[in-house]
Amino acid sequence: MGAVSYGQAGYVGTSMSVRARAAYESGEMPMSKWTRKAIISAIKDYCDDFDLAYDSKIESMTRAQLADTYLEYKSWHHTGRFARGTEFFGLDEDAVCADFPEMGPDQVTGRDEIGIDELLEAKSVEAGLSEEVGLVRESGCR
Repeated sequence: MGAVSYGQAGYVGTSMSVRARAAYESGEMPMSKWTRKAIISAIKDYCDDFDLAYDSKIESMTRAQLADTYLEYKSWHHTGRFARGTEFFGLDEDAVCADFPEMGPDQVTGRDEIGIDELLEAKSVEAGLSEEVGLVRESGCR
């Protein structure tokens, strides 16, 4: 195949196929794009979405260890000007589920309350309120 031309069917610009773009949007990337920070972030997000108890000790692992343990081959897509096949990797959900236990109802509630407190704190800083004013979070509805 020759070089991809701009506006070619099935391609976004001249750098990747439409399906490669969709893979990126669903959390898949070539191995070279997976940084240590990106892997840890994906694991944190997955744990948060599925109420798994995140363990920060994985943050001491190297990028290679994280990739070997928590990423798996998902698909391949055409990328680049010459439409080469590129392997895409994503989070190995079975590995994450095996290493991070499910949270109990009390843990989920505690996590959600911490999230609300952090959001309120951020909003007060954003609004320019002094830390001396303090925040009072009321429970229940008004």
